[in-house]
Amino acid sequence: MTVESVEDTEPAEPTAVPTPTSSLCVTVDSQYGVNIRGGPGVTFAQLGFAEDKAQFPLVEENPGGTWYRIRMTDGTGDETWISADFSNLEVCQN
Repeated sequence: MTVESVEDTEPAEPTAVPTPTSSLCVTVDSQYGVNIRGGPGVTFAQLGFAEDKAQFPLVEENPGGTWYRIRMTDGTGDETWISADFSNLEVCQN
């Protein structure tokens, strides 16, 4: 049986993972606006209303991709839901 020596080496420095410079937002695409709800469906309470072209940061999509969880931009940071039927995913316009 042969024993091989292992050289002592310095641990590699971690490489920086680039962070995205932009994120996705949900933009309302309905001339009449859209209801904002407490969950992903029309059976959830209506919490508010968003005008056409309003934009919100995307938090997540429901598994079917039919509803988007958004973060409100009114200073509260609340997370609510908006129908994908009346909105589009876009790169946020900061």
